Amino acid sequence: NYFEHEEFLQTEKRIINAAHYLATYWEFHFIYKVAFEMYGIEETKKEIENRLEDFYDLIGVQKFSLRKKSYGFIDLCGQLRFQKRWIQTVRIPETSVLGHVFMVASLVYFILNDKNKEEYVSDNCIVNTFFTALFHDLPEIVTRDVVSGIKKILGEKDIKIIEMEETKNRIIKLLPTYIAKEVEYYLNIIGEIRDEKEDIPNEFSNRIFKEEKIRKFTDEEEFKKYCKSEYKPIWGSLVKECDTTIAFAEAVYSIKHGLVSKELKKASDKLYKNLINSRNVGKLVKSLYQEII
Repeated sequence: NYFEHEEFLQTEKRIINAAHYLATYWEFHFIYKVAFEMYGIEETKKEIENRLEDFYDLIGVQKFSLRKKSYGFIDLCGQLRFQKRWIQTVRIPETSVLGHVFMVASLVYFILNDKNKEEYVSDNCIVNTFFTALFHDLPEIVTRDVVSGIKKILGEKDIKIIEMEETKNRIIKLLPTYIAKEVEYYLNIIGEIRDEKEDIPNEFSNRIFKEEKIRKFTDEEEFKKYCKSEYKPIWGSLVKECDTTIAFAEAVYSIKHGLVSKELKKASDKLYKNLINSRNVGKLVKSLYQEII
């Protein structure tokens, strides 16, 4: 196992370990507030804090420890752990928005990694598309309290505009400038350089960043010509396919666990028809569907 070799990817493994303890520290504070009199909890708190100190040379750990803006961004992202998917439909197992985006990003990575082996896409495309998938539901932090009835009245365009403005004003502003610009690009919410022809801001558009402008492609074949370029290509349509595929998997596994509601069956059938002919996820969707027929 290459993870057992201390010299292999030493810095990367330290960052992963640091992230693990940062997440543990964040989770622990929920417990500590209500169980501070529990036997041994102070010892646990001290142990976690001591482990974090081992990674204090990392600038991210230093900023997190200040419990200011960077901590606030992580705290907001962590709230997606408590936000349920398919909130109006009973499912087993339940899934969170945070778990969903991780699965979408993982699927995007595996698909693009295969295409990279075929010299089809660059590492640049993989990185940008992966983070687009990872952050694609971030705006739900600011619109989760808008009930579905109001969303229908407002319409997709109005909701998207609210998401774009509130995400920039409440979430993105917590990040250092050099990171904020990247996340804005992943979410396609850089208003001053976004394609003005876009009626609705769309995080799932295929795009590149060239000459300080975002260029959007409606023709996927034309976009693929840039997948190995240095123009920060984002394969947004693939993110959309993977997003829909994971939604399909969520429905399938709920049905497999014996919870066969009319809504879930209708959703799974519709998603299956939309995805089965995809060159990227069609085989996976077919194998998932076989489990419930």
